[in-house]
Amino acid sequence: MAYQYDASSRPLQRSENAIYEIEQNWKFMTDEEFNPVPLALQLMDSSSVGRSYSEFMRYFHALDDSLKDIVDEYYQGFNNSILSFGEIKDKITETQQTLKLVQGRVKQTSEMLSQDKSSLAQLYYKCSQHNEMIRILDRIEKLKQISTDIEDLSSKKQYLASVQKLLAGLETVNSDTMRSIGALSDLSAQLNKEKGTVFE
Repeated sequence: MAYQYDASSRPLQRSENAIYEIEQNWKFMTDEEFNPVPLALQLMDSSSVGRSYSEFMRYFHALDDSLKDIVDEYYQGFNNSILSFGEIKDKITETQQTLKLVQGRVKQTSEMLSQDKSSLAQLYYKCSQHNEMIRILDRIEKLKQISTDIEDLSSKKQYLASVQKLLAGLETVNSDTMRSIGALSDLSAQLNKEKGTVFE
C-alpha cells in the first residue's frame, strides 16, 4: 500500500505514519548492514519485479517535510527522534546517489559495448580471412601431392583409384577460388598432363 501524505495531521503523527509504512514495506532500509546498491538497481527496473520509484520518493519527501516540521515544533523534546529520522533520510539520500552512479555506469558500459561491436566485427572478419587462407594452403599441398599419389596407385595397378584422385584434383584446381591464384597455373598444367597419361 502506497503511503498517503496527510498535511492536516500533526508533524509527529505524519512522521510516525511514514516510519510505520517504511517498516512494513521497506524494513530492510532500517538494518545496520543496509546496502543501497541492490535497492538502486530495483528502482531502475520498471518491470513488475522492480520497486516503485515514485513510492520511494513519496516516502523521502514525507520524511523530509515532517522532519522539518518537527524541528520547528518539537526541537527540544524530540531530539532523539530527529536523529533517527536523520539516519533514515541519509540512507535514502545514499540510495539516490547510488542510483545516479549506477545509471551513469550503465550508460558508460552501453557506450563501450557499442564501440566494441565494430572492433569485434573487424576481428571476426580477419579470423575468417585467416581461416580461408589456411584452407586454401591445405588444398594446394594436397594438389602438389596428387602426382605422387597417382604414380603410387598406378604402380599398384589401382587404376580406378588413381583416376578418381586425378579427377578430384582437376575439379579442385579448376574451381573459381583456385583459378584466381596465378601461381597454380603450372600445377594445373601438370594435372592436365597427368590426365592425358592416365587415360592413354
